[in-house]
Amino acid sequence: MLHCEGKTVVGNYHGTTVTGKIESYRLAYGGRIRYTVFLDKPIQLPWRNDLTDIVILNASDIQKVQN
Repeated sequence: MLHCEGKTVVGNYHGTTVTGKIESYRLAYGGRIRYTVFLDKPIQLPWRNDLTDIVILNASDIQKVQN
């Protein structure tokens, strides 16, 4: 799933379903692909006091790619 900047994805981030657009990707240690995703709707994470609108997903955490 390389070269997918701008595509909308649905994924799982620490047990929370998220939807957003892929801004960029990079190869992580061990050859894994990690995607920077700007969320359509900010989420509240248990370990943060404020909302976040950006997450980094592993390729294995992406459940669906749209458009």
